[in-house]
Amino acid sequence: VRRSFKTLLVVSALVGGATYGIQSLMASRFTSESQLEFTAKRTNPFPESGDRPAGAGDNAARLDQAAINTHARALLSSDLLLKVANQLKLTHRPEFNSALGPVDTWSGLLRIAGIGAPLPGETEDERVLSVLRRQLVVAAIKDTRWIGIAFSSTDSKLAADFANTLAETYRASLVSQPLDETNKAVEALKPKVEQLRKEVLDAEGDVERYRATSGQFKSGPQSTPVNDTRMAGLQDELLKAEAARNETDARWRTARELLRSNSAEILPDVQKSTLIQGLIQQRVRLERPVKGLVTHPIQGDAWLCSAFPLEEGPGTRTMRFFTTSHDHRGSTGPSLLRDVTDWTFVGRERVTVAAGTFDALHFSLGSLDTWGPEDLAKHPPYHMWVTADGHYVFLKAHVEGYMQTHYELDQLEVRD
Repeated sequence: VRRSFKTLLVVSALVGGATYGIQSLMASRFTSESQLEFTAKRTNPFPESGDRPAGAGDNAARLDQAAINTHARALLSSDLLLKVANQLKLTHRPEFNSALGPVDTWSGLLRIAGIGAPLPGETEDERVLSVLRRQLVVAAIKDTRWIGIAFSSTDSKLAADFANTLAETYRASLVSQPLDETNKAVEALKPKVEQLRKEVLDAEGDVERYRATSGQFKSGPQSTPVNDTRMAGLQDELLKAEAARNETDARWRTARELLRSNSAEILPDVQKSTLIQGLIQQRVRLERPVKGLVTHPIQGDAWLCSAFPLEEGPGTRTMRFFTTSHDHRGSTGPSLLRDVTDWTFVGRERVTVAAGTFDALHFSLGSLDTWGPEDLAKHPPYHMWVTADGHYVFLKAHVEGYMQTHYELDQLEVRD
């Protein structure tokens, strides 16, 4: 050791100097954290007869751990990330848009070496999303109703702004979406009430004209004129219509005031948003063709494998799909969401299942090397075998991670 001491000292100094030199060429990075808490809140400003008192279990379905995990995955959706990126104008920053140039000296040197340059045909949104997914971490905190958001950037203020803006934008979307649908329903009722009012007024005019020409008909033990009886019934209908309109206007005004005070989540229509969501119509702009729609039945997954370019042989390809749910089992929604996933064609195999022995194509999605128990946004490792006859019939599959499920074809009947 003594004979090698000088040599070790020189090597250590060279390595330390090289490390310091490289780090001095790299821009400093700052990480900011934000947290979202999902709590049960129920206060009905429109009490109705028969309403039961609010209890601790009223919102249990939306606050269990699976629901918290779904919120965590929703925070990583492409639409939400692009909305926040547009608010903060990230496409104008070289850190997120490599087409604008290197972010520091080290990045510039890597570009000279041919590393880190923007990919041909890649859009600004794709470049920004790629960087955001590398620098953003969203995870549900175990055994709590909290979701942690951590974001890293070379700009300390931007790191804090992005984490806070993402949390606030998602919170606002949860409140405003069902409230907007409620407002639309209120507006739809107004012309119907006006139409009923007009019909009542027209009927009242007809009655008045009839009374002017004929007043001799009477009915009932009190010998009440028929015209007066009809008028009383029409007046009741008019009062009911006016009451319905007044109640609708009162609900709309209250909802608008609660929205302005950021308290719209206490509205009962918001709390029952799973019913209102059935009225939602969604439009998504396509920037390029997608490979298919992930609807979550197991045979649907098998058919999606037909989008893989088998002529290129085994390997991993980035596949762009639309999906109907944030949840890997399809338990949320329905909604239309972008999904970019790496699919791997493992190869051709001979597989035996309960239905028989088949020539099969083996595909996989994710691996234990890139997935962890806390990384709920990524799909757990998923292996699937389908028939190699061009029909892509599902044969068997198993999913690891938190799902721990196995599927196998039990019987196959082929009809002409």
